[in-house]
Amino acid sequence: MKRYQYVLGMNGKMIDKKNRSLLILGNGFDLQCGLNTTYDNFFNLKFGIILTAQIHCEYLKNISKANKDYKITLEEQKTKSKKFFRQNLDKDNNSINTLVKTYIEKFSDELKELKQIDTQDINLTKKIDALNDEFESFMTNEKTNSWELIALAAFAFIENDSPIMWSDVERMIYKVITWVLIGRKQSDAQLRKSDDPVNGKYYTVAKDYLDKNADTNFMNFFDDYYFENDVALNRPPYQSTFRKVIEKEFYAPYKSSDALAIKMLDELVKFESIFSNFINQQTGLDYEKDEKTINYYQHATKLIYSLIYPNDNLDEDTTTIIDILNFNYTFDVRFKIPFLKSIDLKGKWQINSWNNIHGVACWN
Repeated sequence: MKRYQYVLGMNGKMIDKKNRSLLILGNGFDLQCGLNTTYDNFFNLKFGIILTAQIHCEYLKNISKANKDYKITLEEQKTKSKKFFRQNLDKDNNSINTLVKTYIEKFSDELKELKQIDTQDINLTKKIDALNDEFESFMTNEKTNSWELIALAAFAFIENDSPIMWSDVERMIYKVITWVLIGRKQSDAQLRKSDDPVNGKYYTVAKDYLDKNADTNFMNFFDDYYFENDVALNRPPYQSTFRKVIEKEFYAPYKSSDALAIKMLDELVKFESIFSNFINQQTGLDYEKDEKTINYYQHATKLIYSLIYPNDNLDEDTTTIIDILNFNYTFDVRFKIPFLKSIDLKGKWQINSWNNIHGVACWN
């Protein structure tokens, strides 16, 4: 969005022209700059899908001598992991680490064969060493975050062609919080009567009845998602298993809504920190020394210039004043100095305001 301002001298001649631009950077900006910063990318990493795809791709290439495309391998691993987690989440819904480790362990034999390769290719040796280091990191990691576990359950139980994607994290957070703090209690209240101690009447409802009613209400509340179907008739639908995963993390142990809300918020802050670290790994943190950071802001600068001047028709007498509204977690005010230094070679630039709408990855 642009508008021009002209400043006139005493003789009526124009002495300066200012180009005012409101620059709105949507969620595709980072992707266009070559970053893999989507929630889908994040969970592919956290669930071990990227690691197993890389191990399997290198195994096929170097052991089986089959040249398999990595992107195809990655999609295949997503399908396999989705099935694995779907079949095992209701058996061990207490630890995401246990499930991910069990899944990754299935590729330990392939990694072992890769490590035994006798090669003079230094790059291949470094790649295999890096895969082994990452494998060991997964095997020793004991940290579990409740929101990551819920995301894993959503990935396992929600169909890929659901109108609302499982990786729409903000919507899922809203749904889970609303169900836990409001929906489940309203569901139970439908079956419970108030005790009448005056007449000696006390009402209790069996847990099975409460759970059955909760399943029905939960399905209605999450009806905007498409869940996977289970052909087996001797087990509950996946919506029910998903509800139990959520409530085991956030409902059963807590007696008060305040304690429950605090727990959910604490876990959410931890999740934000984990996701922030993931994004910072993509961009780096030092725009003067870190190669990742330097490459990123160079891409960003070039893209912004092309957005404001699509035909490269910059007037050298024009001062460009921009206001930035950024919906990404990256390209924050840290980049103001290198951004102006880089782009100022093409003209006179000023930044009037800079706002990252959703906050920034390097917040802590």
